Amino acid sequence: MKGMIITEFIDMVEEKYGLEVVDDLITSSDLKTKGVYTSVGTYDYTDFLKLVNKLSQKINVKVPDLLIDYGKELFKVFVKKYDFLFKNYNCTLDFLEGVNLHIHVEVSKLYPDAEFPKLIFNRISEDSMVLMYESERKLSNFGIGLIYGCAEYFNEKVSIDAQDQSGGKGEKVEIKINVKR
Repeated sequence: MKGMIITEFIDMVEEKYGLEVVDDLITSSDLKTKGVYTSVGTYDYTDFLKLVNKLSQKINVKVPDLLIDYGKELFKVFVKKYDFLFKNYNCTLDFLEGVNLHIHVEVSKLYPDAEFPKLIFNRISEDSMVLMYESERKLSNFGIGLIYGCAEYFNEKVSIDAQDQSGGKGEKVEIKINVKR
């Protein structure tokens, strides 16, 4: 996992809950790096999950909800840092269709060792899409948060219905996205 995902999470936690909470998360999570991350480094995704799980316990918010909230927040960071990635798109679903073809290609130029989930997009209509998410990392809720953040960026409202297709493991999730116009 790219360090940017982890460092931005830590920044978000500090902003929302304070430095003491960040310190507690890092010191009590048994992290492989002992809490030392750079935005350009690559780290085991389990460190990120440990931080999310520990925050979930500390603030009494379910992990899926935390991941969705973080995805929304991180999308805003992406817009600020990588605004050039958004210029050719006018709406949420068009942007999502461009993730594999353009966005991940550009991100790979910035971070050659970046690893992405397998994403298969099936546009059903102008206002709806089915996205198949596959990844051993089981971070579909983080992806859903990114989708909500994307819709917010394009000033659209979306409804999302996610169904686990991997027997509750979270490795393969069908995500139905409908834009409300």
